[in-house]
Amino acid sequence: MRKIYWLSLIFTCLTLLTVIIFFYNLDRISFTPKEENYENYHDYFIQKVKCEQRKSNLNIDTVNASLVFDISQYLKVFDNLSLENGWILDCFYFYNGDAGKPIFFARRNMQNRDSLIKSFENRAIYNYTDSIDILDHIKINNSEKGFYQFLIFTVIGDEFAKFAHSNYGNTEIICSKRALKDIINRNDAFHDFDSQLKKKIEKIDYRTKYNEYKDSVTFRFVTFNAWYGFAENKVSIRKEFPHKLKLFNDSLLIEYNCGIRF
Repeated sequence: MRKIYWLSLIFTCLTLLTVIIFFYNLDRISFTPKEENYENYHDYFIQKVKCEQRKSNLNIDTVNASLVFDISQYLKVFDNLSLENGWILDCFYFYNGDAGKPIFFARRNMQNRDSLIKSFENRAIYNYTDSIDILDHIKINNSEKGFYQFLIFTVIGDEFAKFAHSNYGNTEIICSKRALKDIINRNDAFHDFDSQLKKKIEKIDYRTKYNEYKDSVTFRFVTFNAWYGFAENKVSIRKEFPHKLKLFNDSLLIEYNCGIRF
């Protein structure tokens, strides 16, 4: 009887372990994009970035805010980019009571993180471009994917964990029919499109277009912002390090304003 009991217990434990592994893998599959399941690499990569962004955990009380975010894991998604030797990419959460957002910044290996953040706060610097431009320390592996990853990091790399008034700048890049339909079919206060407006939106040329030149590359892509509308954006990225991204055209395709005020 004792032998049967132990065999039964072992079998139960193994069965339970199998079930746990099954659902764990199921969860990973459902939240891990597979490149072959997407219309193009552009949409695949954006979804991959969003998956990592959703792993952030924001906690806000009456006077403080804290962000649990593994930036080293996040950077692994950008596998065609690398940091300049001697530099670290870091992140802290800026919160002033009625707004909050993650702030990325670059610092040297031996530079004290806390004192640097304190200097930002003392000087009311709440954007890394006001302090040390991290884009000056990010290197591209000189491929189309690399330049695209640089573009995504620049445009929507910090589009997560935004609180209240910081949400006004929330931007989405549209680069597939699925992504366009996802916005059209949303039913909330931020996306209240009538039938005529939906028909106009469906006709948008959402395709991301890439061109390469001797010293630079260009991207044409479509974005959506609930307080602005659908826009066509054209940027150039310098091939030589440090790479520079320049917006040279921003055309409004369809005007839209949700009217929400936080």
